[in-house]
Amino acid sequence: MIRQTISYLLALTSIYAVAQNSNTMEPPSLEELTGDYVIMNYKEYEGVKLLADMKNMRMTSERATLTLSGFYMTGSEDFTAAYDPTDGTISIEAGTQLLGGESGFEQYIYLWDQDNEAVKTTPIKLLYQSDGSWKIDDAIVLMSGVEGGSLTPYYFSNGTVIRRANATTENVSYVGWGGEQEIYMESRPSYVEITNNRITVYNMLQKDQFGYGCSFTGTFTTDGRASFAPAVIGQANDYTYKVLAGCLYDDNENKPIEVTDAGTRSEGFVKGNIDIENGTLQIEPMAIWAGNADNGYVTLNSNRSYFEFIKSVKISFSPQGTSSIDKIIAADSEEPVAIEYFNLTGQKLPKSQARGLIIRRTTYNNGNYKNEKVIIK
Repeated sequence: MIRQTISYLLALTSIYAVAQNSNTMEPPSLEELTGDYVIMNYKEYEGVKLLADMKNMRMTSERATLTLSGFYMTGSEDFTAAYDPTDGTISIEAGTQLLGGESGFEQYIYLWDQDNEAVKTTPIKLLYQSDGSWKIDDAIVLMSGVEGGSLTPYYFSNGTVIRRANATTENVSYVGWGGEQEIYMESRPSYVEITNNRITVYNMLQKDQFGYGCSFTGTFTTDGRASFAPAVIGQANDYTYKVLAGCLYDDNENKPIEVTDAGTRSEGFVKGNIDIENGTLQIEPMAIWAGNADNGYVTLNSNRSYFEFIKSVKISFSPQGTSSIDKIIAADSEEPVAIEYFNLTGQKLPKSQARGLIIRRTTYNNGNYKNEKVIIK
């Protein structure tokens, strides 16, 4: 079974960012801001900020005006923001409208006063960072409602980071079956980050109808072989989880038939090939599977139902353009990605039957694993 702790907290620092971080990068001019970006929104869960969602957006500078497009979701309105080239601050006016028009549903963006549970009328200021990103730690809300009615708050983020896109992800995906199957050939701005032998791609695939993307983290060897652990990328409308994992597939019908290495410690891992020098990453076929939550873990549905088959993914990135997000993780650091249970004769047990003296196997993101004899009451 795939069992992966639900965690969106990804903290990696690029080997290429060392020189950049040793010197403060000067803020770009207004004219230099035009381009594609990835916005990463954090939300707070039990006092910890975790990466909650991300998407690509665009900044356009023309006639001394900065315009932000796609800041919120697919179909959200463009708006203008103030820019201070001396310190790089981007300021969004309180009450800026993000949704409206014919639908009659409106949304406006504000800073949020958590102590008084009220909006603030001060501008939302994204501060320029020494590594070339923009950041705000304050809580932001969307005030939402129908035209002419009362507005209620909905969290936009408890912290936001904006980074200039340094990569492009192209994928070919299939949704549905038989004659109703649809093919999607997609391309989206992404952000690639490398730390020693670890790589993360942000905004890699579109995971929902609102344009939000997902991230994928893996490791690679000196000869360019890459391996990615299964990742929880969201929830479906029926409250099942969406799990991105490798698959065996039917090449004629373009559909997954089983998760990779089913029943082994590397179940669901995705393989790939990376060329650091030329800035390319090819990822082998995978699928977005349906899963269920069980005491902090996610398990794929036994019937292997899936939402989407991703037949090919190619990421083209700038080798010298990758940079840091939060903190350094050593190359030999280990993070658990799966926990399995066995009886003393080696028979695999479902978690619900793991009682008494058993063997607990923990698999880590670098492929290592540890077996322990434990007693579960």
